[in-house]
Amino acid sequence: MNNFSKSLVEADVLLNQLEREYKDKIPNSFWKYIQENKDKNYKFYIDFSKNLENQNIMPDTIAILTYVNIEYLLNEEQNKVFNQMLQEDEKISELRKKEKYSIDIFNKKQKEKKLNSNFPIVINEKWYIKIINQIKKIFIK
Repeated sequence: MNNFSKSLVEADVLLNQLEREYKDKIPNSFWKYIQENKDKNYKFYIDFSKNLENQNIMPDTIAILTYVNIEYLLNEEQNKVFNQMLQEDEKISELRKKEKYSIDIFNKKQKEKKLNSNFPIVINEKWYIKIINQIKKIFIK
């Protein structure tokens, strides 16, 4: 909870930078939750010479801001576009995971068959079967 309470401080500072019309869209209960649960000893300052991406914001803060954005600030159409973006990001993330952690057993076996198809097949026979097969070859000629 310690990092989360620090994230609430960061979110509070960043949300207070919004224009009044956007701040009014956020319910008082949410503002109250932030005030009651934020870390009173943690100080966060915005460096206005840097853009938001370079502020060293914690991941939990980004999650809080995303929640506020989706729930309170975006209109219906903006919300649809944002959700589409999130779905696309999720698909990309899943594809990356699949590529990174793929254990495709069936493709592996097929690749092994292709590799092995160029080499002669070695069959391990018992010694007496080899002798019988050799005798058969003599008589069949």
